[in-house]
Amino acid sequence: MEPTSSTLGEIRATRERQIRTVIEQAPWFEAGRPETLVALLDHATARQLRRGDTLSRSGERIQQLTLVIDGVLEVSFTARSGRRHITGYAVQGELFNLVPFMDGQGAGRDTVALTDALILQLSRPLVTTLMGQDPALSAGITLLLCQRSRHTYDALTDTALLSLRQRLVRMLLHLGSQVGRPRADGIHLLPKMSQTQLAEYVGGSRTKINQELKQLEQEEIIKVAYSKIVIRDEARLMAIAIDR
Repeated sequence: MEPTSSTLGEIRATRERQIRTVIEQAPWFEAGRPETLVALLDHATARQLRRGDTLSRSGERIQQLTLVIDGVLEVSFTARSGRRHITGYAVQGELFNLVPFMDGQGAGRDTVALTDALILQLSRPLVTTLMGQDPALSAGITLLLCQRSRHTYDALTDTALLSLRQRLVRMLLHLGSQVGRPRADGIHLLPKMSQTQLAEYVGGSRTKINQELKQLEQEEIIKVAYSKIVIRDEARLMAIAIDR
C-alpha cells in the first residue's frame, strides 16, 4: 500500500495535539520561539506510513526533513557483498535525514517503517526560513548534528574494540532507552525483533547472536520469547556493557 499524505488541517484534532506535544518536547526545539511552532504546524505535512513502507533509499536526494511523530523507522545499508547492516532506528521526536537534507547530497541509508508510523515532513524553504528567523532553533539543530557525530565515532570504536556480547548488550540497552516499555517483569523492547535483525544491527552471525541471547537468558538478565525481548536486570546488563 502506498503511503498517504494530508495537510495538518485535514487530520484529526487529536493528531494535531500529538504533533504539537512531540515538537514542544523535542530537545532540539527546547528554546524555540512560539511563532516557530505555529509555522511548523501550519506549513509542514503529516504523512502516514504503513509497516514496510519505504521512506527513502540510499542515494536518493532528500528534499524534506522528517520528524517522527509516532512509530519506529529502521535505517540500514546493504554492502556490495549483499550483506545488510542495520545502523539504527528513528523514534518519536527524532529529526531524520538531517545530513543529506542539509548538504544536498544523496541519502546514505535505506529507511523503512518498522511499524505503522506518523511522520511530519518539513520542506527546505520552511526549514531554511525558520532557522534564519529563530537562532534557538538553529542552535538546537546544530547541537543535534554534533551529538550524532559523536554517536557515530562511538559506534566505530565499539565495533573495533568490543566483543560481540558487549555490542549486543549495548544495543539492547540503547533500544531499551529508545523503544522500551517498563512493566512489572522488566523493560519490554518494542517492536518485536528477529535474531536476523539483531545480527544485522551488531554485525554478527545469527548463530552467534542466538548463543549470546541464550546465555543472557540463562543468567536471568533477559527473557526472549517469539522475537520479543524483555530486559529483566538492567543493572547487570550495564555492567557487562562497560566491562573492559
